[in-house]
Amino acid sequence: MRVHSPFKHGLFSGIFFTLTAFLLCILSFDLNAGFSGSLIGNQLLTKDEGTLYGGGINIRNDFPKKFGLRNTFITADLFAAANRENKGEHDEVTRFYAPLSVGLEYRFQLFRTNFYIVPSFSAGAAYFKLMKPKKFGYFYDYSQTDTQTGIAPYAAANASILWIASQKYMFSISAGYESPLFSSKAKGLKGFMFTASIGYNFSGINRGVGYD
Repeated sequence: MRVHSPFKHGLFSGIFFTLTAFLLCILSFDLNAGFSGSLIGNQLLTKDEGTLYGGGINIRNDFPKKFGLRNTFITADLFAAANRENKGEHDEVTRFYAPLSVGLEYRFQLFRTNFYIVPSFSAGAAYFKLMKPKKFGYFYDYSQTDTQTGIAPYAAANASILWIASQKYMFSISAGYESPLFSSKAKGLKGFMFTASIGYNFSGINRGVGYD
């Protein structure tokens, strides 16, 4: 069994994320908003499918400040996570999971420092692929593979600790809960998520470091 790229089986997700990133860039440069991107690594402790590891990208735009909403950011996230049990054995199980979401985050400054508590909420869609030995009643036929794929609605809520190290660089760690919705096939993938990221500010200035 193989772990596949989300852009091969989830082309729609890849295209949608690209368009979202492009839109946020346009908002950033045309409207003088701040735009930043982050590389993330994450660990998912799922309900029934074990621990998945992966990584992805996050982009942020502070366009809401145009409407007086300070310290509020529009976000877009795409990550992929996977695991493999009993690799190379007759009962090998492979799981692949790629959520795409758009949301909002708000930054609470800690004691006038460059550290922030950041709650966030996002929603979107998640592509999943589960490959397991085929089951007939109470028995497994290890010569056949039961492959389940699909796209389900997705939601996540997180709380992060953000350190704005300079006008260009920022670091964060976060913990939260994520879940595919309304899908009996993917329900075992919901669970707790832990993330670490490093971000770079492409336009504007990082709030909290000389920000007016």
